[in-house]
Amino acid sequence: LAVAASAFVTKERESVCVNTRAHETAAHPRPKEPMKEVLRIGCTCFFFGIEALVHYNIGKTGSAIPTVLPPAWELFLIVISIIICSLCTEFTASWLDSAVKSARPSAAKKVE
Repeated sequence: LAVAASAFVTKERESVCVNTRAHETAAHPRPKEPMKEVLRIGCTCFFFGIEALVHYNIGKTGSAIPTVLPPAWELFLIVISIIICSLCTEFTASWLDSAVKSARPSAAKKVE
């Protein structure tokens, strides 16, 4: 009897979870998480910036340790290119994520 009750409760929870997910995606889609996207863009900019400084120093001094900063105009151009590439990366990743999610069958269809 305990096993049957446990199976019923588990099955009921699964159907509630599936129905909740189906309701969220169909009637009320989850809101975008802009803070998550901003953090990903910021992290990408940070690491691309370190990489750019390493490459700049390899070209100028032959050493991979960033010891020399570029002149102001070159640094400005590097920062602008890093921001543009980070935004392109984030938009592409978001687009691919939504394309993959829309290509997958929904959880509600799998249960039925």
